[in-house]
Amino acid sequence: MRKIWSLSAILSCLLISSSAFADGASDALLKLPFEAGMNHVKGNYAFTNNNYLVEGAEKISSLGSPSIFIYMTNGYASDYPDKGQGLFGSPSNLTELASSAAYKEVFNLPFKMYVITVFTFANGSNIFRDQKSNADVYSDEYTEIYNLTKYLYATYAGTGKVFILKNWEGDWFAMRDTYDTSVSIPADNLADVTNWLKARQAAVAAARTAAGDPSDVAVLNATEVNRPSDYFNSGLNRLINVVVPAVKADMLTYSSYDTTIEGCGTDSAGESGIKTCLGNMLTDMSKLAADPLGLGTRRMLVSEYGLYENNHSAADNLARIEGVVSEAKSWGASGAMLWELYDNQCTAATKWSGGAVGSAAPIAANTGAAGRPTNSTCPGLWYIRPDGSTSTAAQTMDAYWGTAATTVTVSAPAVDGTYSSPVTVKATCTSSSAIDHLSVWVDGVKLGNVTGATVDQSYAMSSTGSHVLGVQCVQASGTVLGATDVDFTSK
Repeated sequence: MRKIWSLSAILSCLLISSSAFADGASDALLKLPFEAGMNHVKGNYAFTNNNYLVEGAEKISSLGSPSIFIYMTNGYASDYPDKGQGLFGSPSNLTELASSAAYKEVFNLPFKMYVITVFTFANGSNIFRDQKSNADVYSDEYTEIYNLTKYLYATYAGTGKVFILKNWEGDWFAMRDTYDTSVSIPADNLADVTNWLKARQAAVAAARTAAGDPSDVAVLNATEVNRPSDYFNSGLNRLINVVVPAVKADMLTYSSYDTTIEGCGTDSAGESGIKTCLGNMLTDMSKLAADPLGLGTRRMLVSEYGLYENNHSAADNLARIEGVVSEAKSWGASGAMLWELYDNQCTAATKWSGGAVGSAAPIAANTGAAGRPTNSTCPGLWYIRPDGSTSTAAQTMDAYWGTAATTVTVSAPAVDGTYSSPVTVKATCTSSSAIDHLSVWVDGVKLGNVTGATVDQSYAMSSTGSHVLGVQCVQASGTVLGATDVDFTSK
């Protein structure tokens, strides 16, 4: 018989699990440096026929990022089209999804931090909208999050990985599709969300205790807010002042557009404006966020910020990204996650089955596919553009990943050259640090490693047409010190 947990029983578990200081989880997070990472979900274009989750994760890893932000929900099939690869199977809960071939590939990549937006299969994203009268809501939520946490601890023991499970932008969620920033969120909405997030916190805390709270892997629970400015500037009730103090989550994540896009940091304010606004906001929020694990400022993470590169000047784009990342780091947060690898707000450049030109572009459209966007039909929330080039974000992100201090020189293939398959790759890594091997990637798919700091090897292309070659310098520990891309064509 399935055990039914009442809300009071769940909250009792939270009190018991939180009473002991979680040294292992604290140690695992505090061992990590500041993480400048990146998101991947629902991008409107792709470069391979691989499972979309795997394509994006492998690309982010190949660029040198030590952290990634992804989604785990019952909408996995639309978030990350599988493209016939069969890597998801037919999961019925979060644990089965985490153990699918696709997520296993991602979790086995050399990322140290995984920020994950999680919705359970039991309740989905409609919890407290359509299911408020369901007596099992809290029990089902608790059980599924508990089992996922237990699985992650057991499977990734000894890896040093940190998994941060969070909700999607909590203020928008609690507004229940009204998105009215001029009024307070209704008290009953906030009460519902408080109880829901308490159940999730209790589940993670209990599973962590059951696992023995090891220091060589950690699963942390976070409450995410996205409109704290409405409270601090206008006194309106938001998650930050009502829900966050009550839930007492392990961490607080901040989807920061109300500060980094709307609040300040215009072209005239530049980098200093962004730093001032973001720093003040992090300080104000931290005063309302509990610290059950003793993480200090590291319990705060900027989970989203974006450039909208096509809507701002080049100087402003650079100022925004550098201002966000540098301020988050100097303030003491655990990381800042760029939204995102491939833009997810593009419109279709050609007619496709889902709409006309100018309609929302399809997800994960390959080169040449109907509806695939072009650079000019996207707002610019990207690291890689539809044409395969890197955006303004690369100038800042590469420096945080250590790629600016290491040189990767590719002498073949030449940029924009055309070659018959197999294509010879010649590259050299120059670094003051020891390099164990070079990794060679094409279109986000890893073709192999070559021991040492030099590669001179031919690789067969899986298709003709445009390709993006990636070469990265890797230490024995798996740390990527340098990476570069070259566009070429195979015939």
